[in-house]
Amino acid sequence: MYFNPNCFSQEAFGTLGNFAREGLVGPGLVNLDLALLKSTKIRENVNLQFRAEFFNFLNHTNLSYPTSTIFTGTPSPTAVLGRATTAGQIINYASPSREIQLGLKLIF
Repeated sequence: MYFNPNCFSQEAFGTLGNFAREGLVGPGLVNLDLALLKSTKIRENVNLQFRAEFFNFLNHTNLSYPTSTIFTGTPSPTAVLGRATTAGQIINYASPSREIQLGLKLIF
């Protein structure tokens, strides 16, 4: 649980709640990409380039925003909305884990 959904109550039908817009802040994002290049001259007009690219080099786990839907159902004057089962939980990642890409390029 990133936040406690039990701290929120259902407002009366037709009224607005008092929670601020953008009131919840999600976890931070840490990302470092790195690229290494090595060019080698084979002939006068032919070069070979080796590339190594690392995405999310530190392999930091970046979590997405928590589920912000707290109540489920259709509001009406007589309806009592149910509590969402994933309210306040983080169920996705914001970015993938470390990815490494290698390549050779022949330039002529």
